Amino acid sequence: MCRVENRGNITQPLAIPDRDINLTPALNLNLHERRLRSLWGTLAWCLLELANPTFPRIGSLLEVDASFQVAGRPLTQNMSNMRQLANIPTAIFPAENKTFATADEWYLELANMHLSQLVFQHNDLVSRKRLPEQIPGSRWLRALPPLLAAVIDWEFTYAAPVQFVLDPPWWLLFELPEMWEPSGVDGWSKAYEPQLKIWLAAMEDKEQEEEGARAAFLDGRPLSAHMRESWETGRFWLNYAAKKSWAFDATFLDERFFGPRDPEVADKDLWRTRLDLLGHGEQQAMEPLVKQKMDESREQHLS
Repeated sequence: MCRVENRGNITQPLAIPDRDINLTPALNLNLHERRLRSLWGTLAWCLLELANPTFPRIGSLLEVDASFQVAGRPLTQNMSNMRQLANIPTAIFPAENKTFATADEWYLELANMHLSQLVFQHNDLVSRKRLPEQIPGSRWLRALPPLLAAVIDWEFTYAAPVQFVLDPPWWLLFELPEMWEPSGVDGWSKAYEPQLKIWLAAMEDKEQEEEGARAAFLDGRPLSAHMRESWETGRFWLNYAAKKSWAFDATFLDERFFGPRDPEVADKDLWRTRLDLLGHGEQQAMEPLVKQKMDESREQHLS
């Protein structure tokens, strides 16, 4: 690995200038579309390159017998946050040498980790009144574009399900959907859609520069088409919530996947109309879990 002189990062030409450095950078919405399309094109090129490698299993790359193999469990930023921020026991994580053969296996593991966080994370927030009756890969990149000197921060890189790369990037606005102010996920979505159109146009520009098989990513369709489909069908939100346990409540789109809610039912009772989606054992476990969490809320507990 060679040393690269730091001359700033690609966020700088995209962000609102002179913003408080203690705040998350925010996309400069006054950028001319041509300029923004050019900058997004640089990042789109990187994603197209990173989407090319294929792996036999889902997991982390480890050096084994002088070669790199998928031989370790995926190590995600969400897992790190679960341990550091919520004091979740490491026993709930996959074994260190466990890898996954299919996307279904990894989705199931993610769901189990979400449930474990619900059970183990100490409840310091909810009052009773509010409860109703939540890769090392630089060598894979061809010559970098002139604007880009290096791609860094590979700490949580792993060989992931192909479904993840079929989603458009959430970071087009820089801010997380669940942290968007003032109107949360709905406001984020409205601000995101115009930027997504520019992003997809930039990606299509890069795809048109490719030849034959490289332009057709999966099922004979370019990656940009899969990203557009992901957003239009809501698959984007399923994968986003699967990867980020802290965002699950904020991003879970109930009506999109389970039908309209009864307008005659009060908001505080809407959860009851979805109980039939749970199995008998899951329904039986609800009340003991609520009692456990209410008991925790009365404790002054430090992790």
